[in-house]
Amino acid sequence: MKKTLCLLILSLVSLNSFPTMIGHSYGKFEKGIFSEVTHGLRAYKHKEKIKKNDPFHLGSNTKSMTAYMVAKLINRGDLSFETKISRILKMKMHESVSSITIGELLSQRSGLVIDLLSLDKGEFFKSFLKSKLSGKEDRKRLLSRVLSMKATGKKEYHYSNINHIILGHILEIVHQKDFVDILKSELFIPLKMEGCGLGAPGKSKRSPDAPWMHYQVAKKIYALPPGPLSDNPKVFSPAGRVHCPLSSWAKFLEETMRGIRGDSKTFKNAVRVVFYSTPKNSTYSYSGFISVYRGWARGYAYMHSGSNTLSSSLVWLAPSLNRFYVVAANSAFDDFHSELDKIIGTMIESR
Repeated sequence: MKKTLCLLILSLVSLNSFPTMIGHSYGKFEKGIFSEVTHGLRAYKHKEKIKKNDPFHLGSNTKSMTAYMVAKLINRGDLSFETKISRILKMKMHESVSSITIGELLSQRSGLVIDLLSLDKGEFFKSFLKSKLSGKEDRKRLLSRVLSMKATGKKEYHYSNINHIILGHILEIVHQKDFVDILKSELFIPLKMEGCGLGAPGKSKRSPDAPWMHYQVAKKIYALPPGPLSDNPKVFSPAGRVHCPLSSWAKFLEETMRGIRGDSKTFKNAVRVVFYSTPKNSTYSYSGFISVYRGWARGYAYMHSGSNTLSSSLVWLAPSLNRFYVVAANSAFDDFHSELDKIIGTMIESR
């Protein structure tokens, strides 16, 4: 089955079809088996090719992992969807912020509309790039500033990294350890997600031992070796800094599908039903996935994408079919989301 899938995809999706991608990997989960196909280079102007089990930066697909760990706390009774953040975070808050709930953070309806890059003309953001503090300490410093500011008060959908940074720090308060350690104990180890971590994948700055991320200046492409300044600062970890091999990410996605169908034993049914549902008049679920009806999925399909502007990833789940499709690239040029969608569309059509 694996060989058949690989040959089929390779015959339909050629590297030349996506000239703006340096390297990418994509796969399909069906009948309990995950199959992966790779294309291209780990780094521009280097000879090393993308290999199976290479880790890719998942960007905002991290948010669904943060949400999952929060739901585990709700499941065991430490939190609820209605818990106000002021109950957990013992810091000075604006009165418009203190009543924000866990559910509103999960569903991107907190009313917090803050552009971190604009604060202090960008100097506040830059301070985290230079920081020597732990991720946990940096998040406390960021939230001390952000939560003292006035929220819009409108509990409408507004996508923001701030919501999941807050959720990440709430995890740290409850677990009494840094987010990176919570990821390991609550997600990576239980689901056997080998090769996953935070920040830019790889260690070598000379010969790429993992996919390097890429950027463009005046249409010229540059490879970015791994390092502390090769990704968003660690304060952003709960919102978008996880990297994983696709085969390991697939283990989390399989668990997600089981949760949506009700086959997972992770959550009590009352928690599960809310977590994978969407607020009224919204397609963005509490789990972080966008839920839309699709004929090919024979029911609702669940989509999540991610990018840190240097890399990109996309997943479509079809729980009714017990099937999903993923793709990740070590670049995010031009209309990258459209290109990722085309690859997944080709896999769907070839099923």
